[in-house]
Amino acid sequence: MGRIDDAMKWYLDVLYGRVAGDDPASTNPPEFHWQLEAGSQAGRIRESRKDWRGAIEIYKRLEQIGGAHAQDFHDLINKLRRDNYIYE
Repeated sequence: MGRIDDAMKWYLDVLYGRVAGDDPASTNPPEFHWQLEAGSQAGRIRESRKDWRGAIEIYKRLEQIGGAHAQDFHDLINKLRRDNYIYE
């Protein structure tokens, strides 16, 4: 629909737990699956815009969340750094 900035805002809100029901005091904890999905989509948007540092920050958050894909995100971070000459 061409509303990439709006989508990015929502993806980041879900990833960082800023949507209703995702705060620690809520009875509904954030859903792990949707945090991973939102973060993955946000990372892809940043990559498509060639915002490598922004994508790396998102993938770092996904790595911190953990789960079965944590190593995949770690490897992706290293690949983006290597391919785009980003050394921190």
